[in-house]
Amino acid sequence: MAGTKGQHMDGYQRVYLLSQDGLQIARIQNATLHTDFGFALDHGLFGSDDWWRAIERGELSVYSVRGTICALLMESQNDWPIFRILTEDGVVTGSITREALPQTAELYQVGRRVIWKYVETPLKRPVQELSTTSKVTLEVWVAETVILYRPVGPDELNLIAGSGYSHFPPRLPEQSIFYPVCTQEYAEAIASNWNVRDSGCGYVTRFEVDKQYLDRYEVHQVGNNRHREYWIPADELAEFNGHLIGKIQIVKAFRT
Repeated sequence: MAGTKGQHMDGYQRVYLLSQDGLQIARIQNATLHTDFGFALDHGLFGSDDWWRAIERGELSVYSVRGTICALLMESQNDWPIFRILTEDGVVTGSITREALPQTAELYQVGRRVIWKYVETPLKRPVQELSTTSKVTLEVWVAETVILYRPVGPDELNLIAGSGYSHFPPRLPEQSIFYPVCTQEYAEAIASNWNVRDSGCGYVTRFEVDKQYLDRYEVHQVGNNRHREYWIPADELAEFNGHLIGKIQIVKAFRT
């Protein structure tokens, strides 16, 4: 069992796969063979073919936890990056090391759906006489996101800033639709023309949305193929905000 094949799976993308982390495997093997620490050899040396076969045979149990990343922290001496999961059952897990493959560490974001797969592995000796096993991460998957843009004027930007750049403000009574757009180029054209004309300045915001949620909406093309946008009903904006991942960013400003 070397892990789920492929980098994408049902709306998720992989952040980590133990079988591809030769350095981690080598470190644990070295600790197991040359120190009093590491894992018991009952099922073969950690990361060896025998160890993976023990997992395939069910001799070592694999667990899967689904939920949402609810915390990103640095622990130990501020040098150990961890995350915690608010599970689908409403329970917050303990600290989990933010294992990552090259260039995937930034995919850990609060609010992002996550799948954590781990194997319960016996230790050579108990840790502080409390635990005889350790949870070893096999795979981490996070929800795929879509990057969108929205041109805004100063009034809307102030409201966004007031939320801590976490959500867009409710629409005005005469505004029945919220229009995020698909490209920065399109957003810049609107901000530099319409917003600057109406209020003297315009801004382009960039943000990420959970792809599985966004897929319920159709992309509308307005004019040429670079003018693509989503039409979110005003009464669904609060739900839309609930599926933003990370902060809303300002990526461009225009002034008269």
